[in-house]
Amino acid sequence: MKRMCWMVTTVAVALVAMPGTGWSLTLDEETCLILANPSDPENPGFDDQGYLLALILGLLGGEIDLPIPTDWFQWDFEYFDPTFEEMGDGIPDNYQMALLAAVLCSEEESDLLNLIRQQYEDNLVAYGSILDSLTYIADNASLIIDLLEEVGAGLAAIPEIQNLVINWPEPGDTLGEFAEDLVDLAATLGDYESLLPLIVNVFNVVGPWFAGMGGLSSEMQMQLQSLLGLLDEYLGQLYDLVDLMQNLVATYGPSGTGLISADLADAMLNLADLAAGFSLEIPVFAIYGVSGDEKTPSEPMSARGDWNHDGFSNLYVYNVVQAAGGTRADFVYEATKEALHVISPNGGEVWDVDTPQVITWNPLIETTGAFVRIGLHRGPSFWGWLALKTENDGAFNW
Repeated sequence: MKRMCWMVTTVAVALVAMPGTGWSLTLDEETCLILANPSDPENPGFDDQGYLLALILGLLGGEIDLPIPTDWFQWDFEYFDPTFEEMGDGIPDNYQMALLAAVLCSEEESDLLNLIRQQYEDNLVAYGSILDSLTYIADNASLIIDLLEEVGAGLAAIPEIQNLVINWPEPGDTLGEFAEDLVDLAATLGDYESLLPLIVNVFNVVGPWFAGMGGLSSEMQMQLQSLLGLLDEYLGQLYDLVDLMQNLVATYGPSGTGLISADLADAMLNLADLAAGFSLEIPVFAIYGVSGDEKTPSEPMSARGDWNHDGFSNLYVYNVVQAAGGTRADFVYEATKEALHVISPNGGEVWDVDTPQVITWNPLIETTGAFVRIGLHRGPSFWGWLALKTENDGAFNW
């Protein structure tokens, strides 16, 4: 293994620990700057969190040779590069994350904004279950390694059961092969025991990144669920190990044939208890702006979404900004600025681009010959005039 020097810091300002619930978001000015994108050695922002996760998973996938199935390690680590375009939707992930940060940190209040803020907190709490699982492994690593070595060596020393076919972890495997695997696993995990606190620390730091990414769109949600599902499938073998240990002790232990000594039986049951105590809850991240099980074609943070309802998708806005040589901040501004609204003589109509509608007015007001003049405003600012031809009958389809 290559010797590497790592320095990982915790997010002290952005997150407040709450026992049993993961994190609580503190939307102060400094936190909002961190969430938006900056690189800061003291408080890693969304970009840095993505890079940290890519580094630690790359280390696991490239340098740890475990004698157990490791397919789940081989996920595409470059997807965690925050400049990467995860779902092929046309917008880099960190642009969408910056849009989310702007929404979370907005001083405005609305039902939709409050829903998204609550969903983000819920996603942080859900992510906490992953961190709890990793922490459990790290806290018990030394004992697990000792028990693996003791059980493996003990079973290997009983010749009468070496050729017993147990079909675990692969069909046709014998107890003798299983015993050798346990000894090898103990040695391998021992080499990397010191890495476990680093892994836990990194996963603690990247909580806001993971929770934020998981709620951007249903596609992103499915991608992260896929990753966690593979991990869950692999770790499910731990529960098979529980049954195997208990059955071996019942059959060959002191209350059975007596081939397994009382001390070895205790070690096997202790290992089974540790495996049984591990649980990984796969969280389902809430999709921002979507209530309950509702699925919409325009999830607000996604590329196809239209956050400010100006008739242009977030992807369209991104492409316009890119063509003009704009920055991520420009994209966030354009995607969140107030949409154009029609101010007609009667007032209150909303201009939905490419959507047919009827505007009514008092024909005696603001009319000149066969035209009616309608003012277009963006928020409180006047944008321009729209002239519509009319027969002065009080309504106009456009």
